[in-house]
Amino acid sequence: MQKVDIIAMFAEEGYQASPGAVEVISANGSPVELVGYILATIDESVFVVEAEHIDLDGFKVDPEKPNQNPNQNIEPESNPLETVTHTHVDPVPPSSSSTSSYSSPDS
Repeated sequence: MQKVDIIAMFAEEGYQASPGAVEVISANGSPVELVGYILATIDESVFVVEAEHIDLDGFKVDPEKPNQNPNQNIEPESNPLETVTHTHVDPVPPSSSSTSSYSSPDS
């Protein structure tokens, strides 16, 4: 993978990468997976990924599965706004045998 590809991966997600970070990533045996790991774990307040943001100790890839993403089994946080469903319910007209003593404020 070329360095320009690493820079593009970060840019697609709204980040910039410093030359030092790009060097560390390109020297890694699994740069695509490492970028994915960095993007999954980086603090949202960071705009420019620096070499010190890269946690190589926390990044582990099974050598027998070089294309394995270490975070592939982690469920992304769900956005409650995305999971809300709306159900339309028609109001039930009051029955004539109702014993309710409710009166509307207009009466």
